[in-house]
Amino acid sequence: MKRLCLLLLIIALSACNSAPPAAMTPASNLPPPKITPTLPSLRLEQPAPAADQQGAANRASEDGRSLAARVNNQPIFLDVYENQVAQFEQTLKAQGLDLSSQKGQEKLAQVRQQVLNSLIDQVILEQEAARLGLTVTDAALAAKVQENIAQKPSQAQFEEWLAANNLTLEEFKDTLRSQLIANQVVEHITNSVPDTAEQVQIQQILVADEATARAIIEQLKQGMDFAALAQQYSLDESSRANGGRIDWFPRGLNLAPPEVEAVAFSLQPGQVNGPIKSPLGFHIIKLENREATRPLGDKQQALKQQIFMKWLTEQRSLTTIEKYVAM
Repeated sequence: MKRLCLLLLIIALSACNSAPPAAMTPASNLPPPKITPTLPSLRLEQPAPAADQQGAANRASEDGRSLAARVNNQPIFLDVYENQVAQFEQTLKAQGLDLSSQKGQEKLAQVRQQVLNSLIDQVILEQEAARLGLTVTDAALAAKVQENIAQKPSQAQFEEWLAANNLTLEEFKDTLRSQLIANQVVEHITNSVPDTAEQVQIQQILVADEATARAIIEQLKQGMDFAALAQQYSLDESSRANGGRIDWFPRGLNLAPPEVEAVAFSLQPGQVNGPIKSPLGFHIIKLENREATRPLGDKQQALKQQIFMKWLTEQRSLTTIEKYVAM
């Protein structure tokens, strides 16, 4: 049965973690899945094996239906994959992209890979839900369907929305059930994240070389103001204007390079340390404040995101995945 790539809004979070935390900006929150199909952030992985490298017998189910992949021997049907790719093709065209151009072909290749990867991750989540005994009752599903219908001005406009997205009501229900099951799996995996955690607030100066860092440390020893030196020297544009201040962050959220984080949590308020070498350069940090049980707020969702993505990455490595479509 055809499904939209709803889980991309959870799964594509993996793409957000690839850039280095140069600005130490907060990680994006774990967003709730949505029903409206949108072009996903593209998670690029190793190319799938070419179809001719797989046995022809493996590329069809027992009833002869063509397959796009198997996940622990559970089939992903080729028509499901192709229908989702077609939906995203329509989205790309609506955005004015010429799919016959080189850029269009590259984007389409990325979408094809992302769709297949998302379908695979969706099966992984469904298999985990089955292992945990997580289900969605017909009553809960019906209530959620009515909730979505109520968001439209009328039943007719809801039906128009279904038609515009090439969905029947039964296909919409199937998609919604998958979303609700996925939400339960995510909640099960991340429910250990607390509401509070030890957090620190620091100032930093980031420079390109160790010699500059040591020269700045000498100026600090002579009584120069840390904030003024940060504004003069720091390469971290996100914090430089604020005198190098980095707002509260807990351990393990990757809002600072691991080398900086480790030192920050070893200091007492007022202490300065550096130079600390990281892939970004050389850091000088000053601990402004620390609290043992500060509320996490939005950072709780970011920690949940990180825990979920770690779990999903591990599951991918433990899962037998056979891909039958060439990217």
